[in-house]
Parts: sequence; structure tokens; C-alpha cells
Amino acid sequence: MAPAPGMAGRGLGQEATSMYQRYWGLAQSPFQTPQAQQQLAATVPLREAQARVEFVVAQGWPLALVVGPPGSGKSALLAQCARQTLRQGLWVASLPCAGAREAELLALVAEALKVPEDNGHGQLTDGWLDLVRRLRELKLEGGRAVLLLDDLDEAQPDAAHLAARLVAMPDSACTLVVSTRPEALGRMPQRLLEHVWLRIDLAPLSRDETARYVQAALAAAGRPEVVFRDDALRRLHELSGGWPRKVDQLAELSLVAGASQQLSQIDADTIDAVHQELCVVL
Repeated sequence: MAPAPGMAGRGLGQEATSMYQRYWGLAQSPFQTPQAQQQLAATVPLREAQARVEFVVAQGWPLALVVGPPGSGKSALLAQCARQTLRQGLWVASLPCAGAREAELLALVAEALKVPEDNGHGQLTDGWLDLVRRLRELKLEGGRAVLLLDDLDEAQPDAAHLAARLVAMPDSACTLVVSTRPEALGRMPQRLLEHVWLRIDLAPLSRDETARYVQAALAAAGRPEVVFRDDALRRLHELSGGWPRKVDQLAELSLVAGASQQLSQIDADTIDAVHQELCVVL
């Protein structure tokens, strides 16, 4: 079965999105919502990774390194860790770092930790020194800050060096959780990597985890009935390798193809046809 002509090449326009959602009885896109991210965070690989991050935070260690290829769920993991850490009453800054420079990252951290912007007389102060003072205040107050730096490997080099300065601070009241791609580790500052207390490598979803995730995401979007047949879920896992972003992309485009052909369920042939078109486009 073939997907809608040119579907992958054009992307999903608003009209196509509304059409396939209406067809399947979905209130929203099943894989692009906070609920879907929470469903992903509930899978075994991400739950295990979250437990390791929480252990690092509980121990007060300076740095945990989350390693995974693009689309492996790093952002979903850090978002869930941020929610959990906030419940514990800790100071939390969850920051996307792709493209960020040192000054931008410093400003975001300072804002999250409520660092004053001036000295009380309308004069700007040194951002780094003010951040250091703020962290010392937290230490004296018995508090702790957790900085979740997503995609730090895609930041400008000076931003990664700022992270290295933070973890090198003696007796700091700060724990950093940094995510990166495995192939980018060689470009990270050695001074930063020297302070890694725990490396957490993300694993792909198993076949059963993939099936449960897709079905849970659809149910959360308003479709509890079965949409993907068992053979389709098996093929979806095989072609995606269990990596969440590929699962999302292939599943959503298969829903579009199924709606355009007025299918009652998605089968393995539909998955194969969509994947073939994606391979041509990409």
C-alpha cells in the first residue's frame, strides 16, 4: 500500500494534519504533546536513566552525562527529570543549549536561579561572579541547584567551557546533567569530562516497549481502540530500531497514509510503504 503521494516530501500541512486526526478520532497529534513525552519517559530505558540521574542528584555529585544518538529521548528524559526535581523543592534550570553562546547560557542560568541583574543601584554587575555568589548562598541555606543542559554538544564552544567552570567549583551547590551525542564527546572540553561521575547511555525501546508507547500515545490523544495491527507494530520497531524519534515519525506518517486510503487499521505493508518514501526523501 502506498502513502499519500509526496506525503513525506511535503511534510504535514495543517489541512492534512486535521484530516488524519479527524479520521482516527484524535484530539491532537499523538506524538507531539507533553502527554506523549511523559508516555515516553515512562518506558523502561528512560525510567532506568531517570533513576540514575536522580541518584546523582541525591548524592550531590557535580555531573551526570546522558549520551544518546539524535532522537533517542534525551530531551524527554531531561524534561521528566526537571519535573521530578522540582517536586523535591530543588532549584532547577532546564535549558536547551543548541547554538547557545556562553553569555546566553550564563544569562539563562542566572535567570533560573534568581540572580540579581544589578547591584541595587542600577549598575550591572559581573554575571559570573554573581552566579558564584548565588550558588554559595544556596550552599549556606542548605539548598541545591540542578542544571539540565540539553544538547550541550551543539552549543558554541564557550558555552561548554562555562559548564566546565561550574562543575570545577569546589563545594558547589550545583549538579549538572548534560546530554550529548556519542560522536560529539571528543569535542567536549576535557575539563568538563573529567568531572563526570556517572555516564548514562540511552538504549532503544524494545519491541514490546515500542508497541506500548505507540498505543499509550494514541490513547492519550483520544484513540483507545487499536489502530496499529501487531504486524505493523513489529515492523515499526524493526524499521525504527526502537529509537523514539524514528518511531514517532514513522507512526505519524503511517496514520496520515492510512487516513488517505481510508484504512480501518494500519498494517505492516503501510509501514513499509511510508518507510520507503522516507528513505527516498532523506
